[in-house]
Amino acid sequence: MKIGILEKEYFSSKVISQLNEIGELRFYDENIKLSKFLSDKQIIFTRLKYYFNKKLLDYSKNLKFLVSPTTGLNHIDLDYCKKVGVEVISLQGSEDLFKVNATPEHTLGLLLSLLRNYKYFFSKSDYNIKTDRLTLPSFEIKNKKIGIIGFGRVGKLLSKYLTSFGAKISFYDIKTFSSNELKEYTYCKAESKIDELINKNEIIFLTASHKKNVTIINKDLLYKMKDKYFINTSRGENVDEVHLISLIKENYFKGVAIDVIQNEQSSKNNLNKIIELNSSNYNFIYTPHISGATIQSINRTESIVTKLLLNKIS
Repeated sequence: MKIGILEKEYFSSKVISQLNEIGELRFYDENIKLSKFLSDKQIIFTRLKYYFNKKLLDYSKNLKFLVSPTTGLNHIDLDYCKKVGVEVISLQGSEDLFKVNATPEHTLGLLLSLLRNYKYFFSKSDYNIKTDRLTLPSFEIKNKKIGIIGFGRVGKLLSKYLTSFGAKISFYDIKTFSSNELKEYTYCKAESKIDELINKNEIIFLTASHKKNVTIINKDLLYKMKDKYFINTSRGENVDEVHLISLIKENYFKGVAIDVIQNEQSSKNNLNKIIELNSSNYNFIYTPHISGATIQSINRTESIVTKLLLNKIS
C-alpha cells in the first residue's frame, strides 16, 4: 500500500512508524509535480494547505483513503470524494478530541489579547510607563457575560476555562442536549436563539462546526454586535466576511479576533484586506489558522486519525 504525506512539518514520529509497518511511505517534495506524487498513492494525509477539489482528486486515481487530522472539512470536496469512491477520515465525532486543548486555549488567548490591548502595547516602541499605562482601557474576564455559539468540544472546554476566571456563560447550539449530557456544564445557560444570545452578552465566541452553504453569523447578526467583542476560531465560511470587514473598518465592534478566513486555500480570498486591517486596527487581531497548531495537538490528532485508518484497513 502506497502512502503519501503532503505536509511533513512536525509530523508525528509515532504515526510515521505505524504507517511504515503497513505500506510504502513517502513525503511530498515540492520540487516534483503534485500530480505525479498523488498518482499512485492509495492513502494521502493532508492538513490544510491544499484544497482537495475535483482537480486534485482526479490526479489521485488510486486513492482509497484521504486522511485529514482536522474537524472542519471545507478544504475537501466531500461530494466528489463520495462520487469517486474516496473515503475521508477526519476528527469529526471522535471522543478522543477532548484530549486536544490547543484550539480552546488559543481562543481564550485571543480574548485576553483583546481585553488587555496586548496588540497595542506589544507594538509600541516608545513605551512610557508614566503616560501609557492607561492609554487604552483594559478589562478583566471576571463577571463578563460571554456567549458561545457552538457547544461542541471547543465550546465546552472553553466554557470551563472561562468559568475558572469567573465569567458568566451562556451558549447556543443547533443540537438539543439532554440534562445528562450537560451535567458537567450546569453553570452554563442554554439559549434557544442566536440573536438572544448575542443581545444578552458582551463577548461572543463562534466555535461551531461548518456545514456546507450555511452562514451562521449573517449580516443581521453582525449588526447586533455593536460595541461587543467577537471571536471566531471555527471556519471563515461561518461568517458573512464581506460585512465583517466593512464593520471592522467602521470600528463597529469593541474588538474582533479571527483565526480563520473564507477560501483559505484559494488565491481569490480576502486575505490582503484582512492583513491590511490587521496592521492598522489595534482592536482587530488576525492569526493565520494557528489555533490547533501546537506540537502536542498535531501529534495527538494525527494519532487519532491514524487509529481510525488502521481500524478501517485491518
